[in-house]
Order: sequence, then C-alpha cells, then structure tokens
Amino acid sequence: MQEAQPHVLDIESDADALDQTNILKQMKRLGDLTRAVISTLDLENVFQQMCRMVVRLINVDHSGLVLFDQNHEQGWVQAEFPELGVLHRQIPVRGISAEERLILTQAPLQFDDVSKAEGLGAVAEIWNELGIRSILIIPIVIKGRVIGSLSLDSTQTLHTFTRDEVELCQLFLAQITPAIENAQLYAETQEWERRTREQKDQLARTMTAARHLARLMVAGDLNATLEAIAESAKEALGCDIVVLYRYDPVAHQFDYPPVVTDGLRYPDAIVRESRVLPDSIVFKLLRRTGPKTVPDVSSDPDFSERRFARDEKIASVIVLPLECSHRKVGVLFANYHQPREFSPEQVELAQFFADQAAIAIDNAAFEQTLTKLYESAKSVSGKSTLNQTLQQIAERAGNLIDRHQPGDHWASYIALLENNQINFLAAYPSTWLPILNNQHQIHRTSSRRGIIGRAIWERRRYQKVGNVHTDPDYIEVDPQINSQLVVVIKSGDEIIGALGIEHCAPDAFTAADVKKIKMLGAQAAIAIEKARALDETAWRASQLQAVLDLSRQVGSSTDLNQTLVAACRAAVELLKVDHSGLVLFDDHEVEATVRAEYPPTEISGTTIPLRGIPIEEELIEKRATIFVPDAMNEPRLGSLQDVFRKLGTRALLLVPILANGKLIGSFGLDVIGKDRAFRPEEQQLCETFAAQMGVAIERARLYERAKQDAEDLARLTRANQERAHFIDLLEHQHFNVPGFALSTLDLLFQGDLGEVRLDERQRAKLERVQDELRRYKRFQESLRQSGHPYGGERALERESFSMQEIVDEVVQVLRADAEAKAMTIQVECSDAGCVRANFDMLLVALTHIVENAIKFSPSNRLITIRLTMHDNWVQVQVDDQGCGVNIEMREHLGQPGFRGNPQIPGMGLGLAFATKFVALNGGQVTFPIKDEPGFRVMVSLPAEPV
Repeated sequence: MQEAQPHVLDIESDADALDQTNILKQMKRLGDLTRAVISTLDLENVFQQMCRMVVRLINVDHSGLVLFDQNHEQGWVQAEFPELGVLHRQIPVRGISAEERLILTQAPLQFDDVSKAEGLGAVAEIWNELGIRSILIIPIVIKGRVIGSLSLDSTQTLHTFTRDEVELCQLFLAQITPAIENAQLYAETQEWERRTREQKDQLARTMTAARHLARLMVAGDLNATLEAIAESAKEALGCDIVVLYRYDPVAHQFDYPPVVTDGLRYPDAIVRESRVLPDSIVFKLLRRTGPKTVPDVSSDPDFSERRFARDEKIASVIVLPLECSHRKVGVLFANYHQPREFSPEQVELAQFFADQAAIAIDNAAFEQTLTKLYESAKSVSGKSTLNQTLQQIAERAGNLIDRHQPGDHWASYIALLENNQINFLAAYPSTWLPILNNQHQIHRTSSRRGIIGRAIWERRRYQKVGNVHTDPDYIEVDPQINSQLVVVIKSGDEIIGALGIEHCAPDAFTAADVKKIKMLGAQAAIAIEKARALDETAWRASQLQAVLDLSRQVGSSTDLNQTLVAACRAAVELLKVDHSGLVLFDDHEVEATVRAEYPPTEISGTTIPLRGIPIEEELIEKRATIFVPDAMNEPRLGSLQDVFRKLGTRALLLVPILANGKLIGSFGLDVIGKDRAFRPEEQQLCETFAAQMGVAIERARLYERAKQDAEDLARLTRANQERAHFIDLLEHQHFNVPGFALSTLDLLFQGDLGEVRLDERQRAKLERVQDELRRYKRFQESLRQSGHPYGGERALERESFSMQEIVDEVVQVLRADAEAKAMTIQVECSDAGCVRANFDMLLVALTHIVENAIKFSPSNRLITIRLTMHDNWVQVQVDDQGCGVNIEMREHLGQPGFRGNPQIPGMGLGLAFATKFVALNGGQVTFPIKDEPGFRVMVSLPAEPV
C-alpha cells in the first residue's frame, strides 16, 4: 500500500481572497470564540476551551491538544472535546514522520483518509482507537518553537478540509497563542506564590524552633537539651520521627541510646545494639560536611537495608551532621513516612537549624564539664583565688624565721615565671608589691637579674645571702634590709617561681630556716597549682557565660549590627584585648567590609582587599585561625599594615567565620602597644564566637529574605491586578489580544477586506496603533522570558556570541524610531568581547534601554553606544543627551512601575525588565553620573573565558 502523504499547506502562496461579507462574518465569529478562550487564566481551562471552540468553529467531531516535551521526544494529551478517553495519554513524537515534519515545517498537516496512512506507528493506533477518519493537525508555535499541536478530527465521515477552514484555524490559533502564554505565566506565578508561602511557613517554623533552642543554650542540662532539640527538629522540619545521636569528641564515641521522639511503631528497635559501631552509617554520616537528603529510602542501600527504616516505614530522610567550631557533636536524622523532595530552600533552613542545635549541644556539654571541674577545684582549694593563696603564703613566711623578733623589719614576696618573665604577684607587707613591680623588670637578659632571678635562671634550689649590699645582683627596695633568702617553687621538675624573704638583721637565716622555707615552697607549689586550676575553671566559666549570653542575644535578636557589636564587646572584655573587629566578605571573596568593632574607631565601614594580601588568601584557603605576634612587621599583611599601624596593633588573632560551610567573613582581636600570646583555649573561645556570628548573620539574612519575599509577593499581586485590568480594557475595546488586532490590521493594509479603503490620515493613525501593539507584544515576550514579572528564575538557554551582534540588531530595530525624531545612534566599539548568555533576553534588555534613550531625549540629539572590555567584563554604555534624572530619583531607577517623567507614555517596566534580564545572565545594570547633560546606563556582563 502506498503511503498517503499529508498536505503541507502554504497559505501565503494562495492569493485568492474571501468574499468581504464572509470574511466579516468569520472575523466576528472568530472574535467571539477568541474572547471565550482568553476569558480565563487557568491553563487547563484554556486548553479545554480551545478544543471546544475549534469544534464549533469548523464543525468537526472531535479536537485534541497535545504538548511536547523540551526535546520533542514525546507529548501528552492535555485536553480534548468531546471526551473520548485519551486525556493525559502519552503520544510518541520522535521517529513519527508526520510529527517530525510538523515540527520541521511549522505548517499544518492534513490527512484526508487516515486508513491509507502508513509509518505513523503508535499514533495510527490511537487514531484508529478513536475512529478518526480524517484529521487536520496545526502546530502551536511560541517564539519560533513548536510546543505542541491542535488536531481537528472527523470520525463520522471522510472530510477534506478546505483552505479557508485551515486558514481560519490558523488565525484562531494565532489569537489564542498569547492566551496560552498568559495562562502559562499565571500558572508559573501561582507555583511561585505557593513555593514562597511554603518557604515562609518553613522559615517561621525554623525561627520558632531556633528561638526555643536559644533558650535551651542557657539551660545547662545536656539530656534536657538533647530531648528539646529532637522535639524542636520535629516541628521545624515537619518530619514524623527524629533520631538524635550525640557524639563525644573527647571520647570519640556516640552516647547510647540516642534520643528519639514519640511515634515509633517499635520503640525497642532503636536500642537493639549496645553502642554505635565505628563502621556504621552513623559514623559515616558524621564525617559529612553538610546535609544528606534521601528522597527515596528504597533506592539508597545505606538506608533501605537498615531494619529501623523497614520497621518504621520510613520513606524519606534528611540527615544533619552537627558541628560547632570544627568539633563534631552529633548526627540528627529527620525521618518522613511519606516520600518527599527536598527543595534547596528546605535544605538551607535545615542546615540553619543544625547550626543552632550544634551550638546548644556544645554549650550544654561544655557547661556540664565545667561544672564538674569547678566543684572539684573548690573542694580542694576552698574559695581562694590564686592571688589570695599567694598572699597567705607570703604572710606565713616571716613567722617561720627562728631569729625573727617582734618589731624586726622584714618582708616576703612570691614571684612566678610567666612567658620567660618574672612577675611579682604577692608581697607582705602589701606596700612592697607595687615597688617590686616598678623596680624589678627582671629578665633573662637583664644586666642585674636580682638574687631571685639568679636562683631561677641558674636553677638553684635556694640562695642565702647574709649581706645583700655586697652582692652584685641584689636590687635594693628598702635600705634597712641586710639579709635575703630565696627558695625556688617547683611543679615536678619545672621551676614555676620563687619565694623570697628579706630581713633587717645580717646573716638572719639559719639552716633550719632554709629547710622550713623549702617545705613552705613545696606546699606553695601544690597550693599554686590548685589555685591556678580554680582560676582556670573560673575563667572557663566566665567564657561559657559569655558564649551563653551571646547565644541568648543571637536567639532573640534579628538586628544584625547590634548582635555583631555585642560579640566584639564580649571578646574585648573577656579576653582582655584592646580592640575587636568583624569583617564580612563579598560573595566572590574579593573584598571585605568592616561591619562591627569595639571600641569604635574610624575603621568601621572600611573596605579591605582580600586578593593580593597573603594573610587574607591564607585565611580563605585554609579556613583556620591565624595568629600574628608582630603585626607591625608582618609581611603577610601587605597593605593592611597601614590599618593596623593606625590602630597601634602589636599582636593580632584572625578567626574565620563560616555559615553553611561557606566562608563569609573573619573575626579579629587586636592587642595594642604590648606583646601577647593567645592560649589554645582562648583561640577556641574566639572560634566559638565566630560560629555564633555565622548563625547570627545567616539568621539576619533569612529574615531579610523573608521580608523581601513578602514585598515581592505584594508587588506581584499588584502586577497581576494591573495586568488583569489591562486585559479587560483591551477586551472592552474589541482588541482581545495584540495578535488578533495585528492580524486584522495586516488584512486591512493588504486590502483583503474588500471595499474598505484608508486615506493617509487613517493609515498613519492605524500604523501608530500597530507600532504600539507590537511594543506590547515585546512586553508580553519579556514577561514570558522572565517567568513572571519580578522574579522566578528559570533555566536559560545560553549561547556564545559577541555583544556587537546585540548592538547591531538593536540599532536596526530602533533606527526608524530615532529617525522619526531626527536623532542619530552612534556606535563606538574598541573591544566588543564575547559573552555566554541568552541572546533573546539581552536583546530585549538593551532594546528597552536604547528605546528609553530615544523616548526621553529631545529631537535632533545624539545617542552613543560604546562597547568596551574591562577586567574580564564586557561593558555596553548607552549615553543620551536628555534631561537626565535628579538625585532623589536615582535610587528608584530600575524599580518596577517607576517612571521618571509621568508625562511621557509608558508603564515604567522597561528599565526594570532590562535590569532583571541582565541580572539573570550574571551581569548588572548601573547608572553612573555624567559630567555633561543627559543620562548614562552601563550594562556589565562577565566575558566568556578565551
């Protein structure tokens, strides 16, 4: 059997015109049907109305509408009328010659007798199933691309579709295509609104849980904290079961059993094992650096093979490793009974919750450890501090001397060795202490070391001098003194200080005195170590309190600046430094800005370069704390030395700030005018502060994003209302859609409406209407390109091209508009450069910008377009010689609905769309100030790497 070839129709090749009366009747009928279809923005309803109306228009038995996938592999039946049971049926496209010809030619296909057609595969089976005898298929084309087809089916008799019927169907579809675009736009808008509401709901749940966690950070009870975290996670993440494993980073093992929320089918299942084995999935997930999402547990062997997942009917899981200040503290499993996909926003919020939870666990464990240590130290040393203990020992020393008589002049003191420096910490009488510290700057390299220095540096057990005035190392404090005894204080084999006694009598100290003072020194060593432990514990307790205070502020405040300044102040007061500053990096880690400092100086708001500064590049690469002992002479600081010299910084500690695994800034401590080393525990405290700041910054950004989402939603609602009003206005004026009006005007200008004739005035007026309608079509295309009016990015089709191509096409399109005002468009190109972007979107953006320059400039003026390349950015600068804009207006440029001159017609969306479209392609639109009259717009796009 010979294959029946479809007719590929070429309407423009047929010059026969319809009778004027029939045309007018058909146009009226077409207009009525078009109005019926575009009266709804519901996409499914639009498709259904199209099938229903085309059956009425051509008087056929059935109609179906099919939409193709992106790659034209297959399609799905979206609507039919009347219903024959094929709705949502899959239709093959690839390999079907008729479908491929439809896509290639973008012209209607007609089969007069389906039974004689061959090579249609599964499509023929569907047609036979429906009893179709004849069929006309019209492609649905949007922006030059076939997205589907509309079929007209005859099932009762064979039907040969006339050229007039085909032409009428094409015209009908041309009018309906914008309705499809509007409905798609509306559907995308509804989906964006739904996602925005979900995101706001998720944000609200997370913020509620975060505030609860912030309160937990000061609770102190580790078990209660873990249980509350699990319950809060269930609320914040909307899951069914939470399993929380707490990890002990000191013991390198998990606490067992884990904390589990209510809702288990088999409560004993989770505690079948006595511990978490090193090769278990829990240890494996602990080593992750971010969340793991499992939308389908059955497809992941790590989870599908777990008995817990099978017993509890777990369908989806999100796993959150918990980490605080580079310490792993646990793993949280959020389990769902129903399958679900995890959006990027949900994962981001889950990570934010995990950061809060990790800090709460770390704080609770820290407080628990410190409480035990503090109580232990108190039981050994009572309530004495180190200075109190040393003072008591100094007072006891003089009373142990055998030759001491009431009224004798004597003094005793204790010095400790710290950082290779001898410092006097206690003396009796107490008036000696400031004198000793003022006169005795005893160091290893000093010319006069003092007798106490000699005993320490030469590691002698004791020094007894009967006549101090003959000793070259003696440093005099009181001229009445004649004798001195020094006994070193040791901790194990290490000399940690010395106990000294000076007496007015010559040769005042006997061998028995030396023995007693040695015993006192040994007791002093024990007491000093105990007192030091208590002081260390007290310092750690104050450290914990500072962290908890900061946690409370982070949990209760959304004011980012206030929180950052509070962190700087806490660091200065707790670590006894002179200044603290916090800087935030830009997204590309090129520059940083000083966002907070304490106490305030002139550096707040300063911009700091990151690239080319070795120490900053080291911080970015290693993401680890850096200590600089001598900032004045540190070559790695590069040009930043000027900043630190201005502050007078001697020692510097730089701590990275991380949020969601990304480096967002650094936290710095400055010691001014003196040397200072930071102990490991002090560095750890700074890292904890930095982790808190990461959470605070992320929280503030989330609040700001939620606020922006609410503003976008309100703006989008207003835009939808304005668009609905505009469509109603067009419908009232019998211009249902621009395409319908443009098609009618084309017929009128071509003389296809019979005796209708236009004079020059009428033609000129209608040509202006035609221009406005074409501009509206461009506006409508802009909406389609962007997904919806003010947001909702979609994946863009990108290609490589020179911006010279864009400029040339814009000039060609707008040349007539410029000539109408006797204006000249001058193009200057020094280096056009290539970009990888969406050509059509940038064409629309630059057209809006140059069109504005023509519109807002007086006649007989020059418009200049300059193309340059600067620092791997392709720049297009558009200059006009109009009136420009004043300072008050500049901050509103690019905002939707803003119009610089309300007297000039427009909707205030052109520049807004240009800004949006350029941003979607990775660029930016700025408005540099000109010295000469006029307005300047600068479009900057990343150049494609060579």
